[in-house]
Amino acid sequence: MRHIFLNLKKYWFYVVLILVLLVVQAYCDLSLPNYTSNIIDVGISNSGVEHIVPEYMTEKSYNRIKMFLTKEEAEEWAEAFEINESDKVYKLKNTEDEKWEEMDGRFKNVIAMVYM
Repeated sequence: MRHIFLNLKKYWFYVVLILVLLVVQAYCDLSLPNYTSNIIDVGISNSGVEHIVPEYMTEKSYNRIKMFLTKEEAEEWAEAFEINESDKVYKLKNTEDEKWEEMDGRFKNVIAMVYM
């Protein structure tokens, strides 16, 4: 044991650095469940996510969702959004709660599948 410590003496900085990094890693691992519970408690439970169908989405997300829709659903999806050509962002045309909730019910499975 004495020989191990004698050999480590010249590498004391690296040993201390490793111990500090292990403590930081343990702290991060133990704080992760707290962050997850805050996401659930604050974000989801307090109506942090009102609608599944987003009001704005990028062209990449729009096309990724459209890829998994049937022909009839794809037509309805295309009618529901308009594109801003300058920044390639799609915007939901009708944001009335009743229509939006109808779209949520119709497209929720596809959107959940794409974003998982």
